[in-house]
Amino acid sequence: MAVPRKLTSSESMPAVIFTDGACEGEGRNEVTIGGLIVDPTSGPMECFGLAVPPALVAVWKEGGREQVIGQAEILPVFVAEATWGWRLRGRRVVHYVDNESAKFALIKGTSPQEVSSTILDAFWTLEAKLGTSSWFDRVRSESNPADAPSRLDFECCSQLGVTRVEAKLKLSVLMAARW
Repeated sequence: MAVPRKLTSSESMPAVIFTDGACEGEGRNEVTIGGLIVDPTSGPMECFGLAVPPALVAVWKEGGREQVIGQAEILPVFVAEATWGWRLRGRRVVHYVDNESAKFALIKGTSPQEVSSTILDAFWTLEAKLGTSSWFDRVRSESNPADAPSRLDFECCSQLGVTRVEAKLKLSVLMAARW
């Protein structure tokens, strides 16, 4: 059971985070994620991108599941909060994803897919710990600045002066549940 949350009113502008997931390669087994933060209050724009460990993708595919794009779209939202939590503590955050199912799962905090619900539980537990207040919306894929980092392409970010950071993937949290 979650602890009670204290809601505060903040005059600072909300942080804006764009995230994306990609499933490519043979059998769509190459799963990568990325994110980009725009936050004029606490620092420069930063981005991350990383390959999802094959062991985690294998867990997602247990039981004959073939589609893992839902998990690939939800996971970077959790990774973004873990990576930039020090910047986000007690703040409002606007998250943009380019997948309607992921958006609604994040809003509801649950999913009919048990593997997605585990990621959502981890996200909302971290959200409560950080005291952030998140809002979720959709951005068209063509307009999502996290698209390139989610494909491990950082050239555009570099050209725009966006700093690349190491993502904090709390794999132990996600693997411990073993769905």
